[in-house]
Amino acid sequence: MSSVSNVSLSIAALIIVTIAVIKAPKQTTMLAKIERKSILYTVTTAICIIGYTVTFYIVRMILPTPIVLYNISMMFYLCHQYGPMLLLLFLNSIYRHEFFKFLKLDRLGIIRNQKSSVTVVTTTMKYP
Repeated sequence: MSSVSNVSLSIAALIIVTIAVIKAPKQTTMLAKIERKSILYTVTTAICIIGYTVTFYIVRMILPTPIVLYNISMMFYLCHQYGPMLLLLFLNSIYRHEFFKFLKLDRLGIIRNQKSSVTVVTTTMKYP
């Protein structure tokens, strides 16, 4: 039952993202680039969930399970489970830099020593 809801929510996410991409104005700002990367992240995850569930149920419906179809199902599963973690390294520059710094690759000269900063904005509300 949960896989049916996962697939239906993934299809809904794909439809919403497709409509949003069509109606969105074309911009080249930094925020627009981040939004495009987030859209790519969402679409990739949704396609992997749909692909895994559909191939998994096809494999379960056919009694003599073809090994190729089973392997395709498992590839979708692995992409669904571990793909977002790897995709995050490519899409988020701050996360990528901090991950490389954690691996101490900046000391070896593999990556450039850049400053990554996160701005925190705090707002206060005055009560009358």
